[in-house]
Amino acid sequence: MNGQSLAVSNGKVFFRSSEAAMAGRGLERVSVASGIPGDEADDYTLDAQLSKDGRFVVFTSAADNLIGPFGDGNSSLDVFVRDRVTGTVTRMSLSDAGAEVPYPSDSPGIVGAAGSISGDGRYVVFMGYTNSIVAGDTNVCFSGPCADIFLHDRDTDADGIFDEPGAISTTRISVGPGGVQGDGHSNGRSSPPTARSSSSRATRPIWCPATPTARPTSSCATSRTA
Repeated sequence: MNGQSLAVSNGKVFFRSSEAAMAGRGLERVSVASGIPGDEADDYTLDAQLSKDGRFVVFTSAADNLIGPFGDGNSSLDVFVRDRVTGTVTRMSLSDAGAEVPYPSDSPGIVGAAGSISGDGRYVVFMGYTNSIVAGDTNVCFSGPCADIFLHDRDTDADGIFDEPGAISTTRISVGPGGVQGDGHSNGRSSPPTARSSSSRATRPIWCPATPTARPTSSCATSRTA
């Protein structure tokens, strides 16, 4: 992996442990469904980033089997976090009510992408290309919704337990003073509040044009180093 902890290869994300104290090195695929080792994802994965302690990996995927056979039904790109200790995969690109965001038929079909995770794993920032994530999101770019940046808090009651029902929130942060909406797209990888930069070098997607109802495919995205 060119000395890096994370690598994206052929639509899959891998973690490689390389501590000098270890007698050997391990290679672990993390873009899999909940469980250990976890079922293979049924669609491609684009980008990834590691939390500072190496426990959590955030990535973007079009797979719909990562959180259970009936847990993901929007047929869209979403942002997920895998806990490498418990094997649990949790979706981050949720609405402000904690619910699944429907497929955005009036945009390139991207609910969430380009995720970034804080050093302690609590906060995830991602790009959303839909007006259905938070209430009051009505900005329009070129006859479709503007891409915005959102912050997902996995522990709003600060009890140290992540992803508890009723203790998560999603907030739009690409707004001006007083909550004024942006009049253009916001995209790219961002750093959450209190986050420390990961030691891994991750990638972020650059989206090519798509028709309003087209589901993105691997041929409609390239990547560059962050």
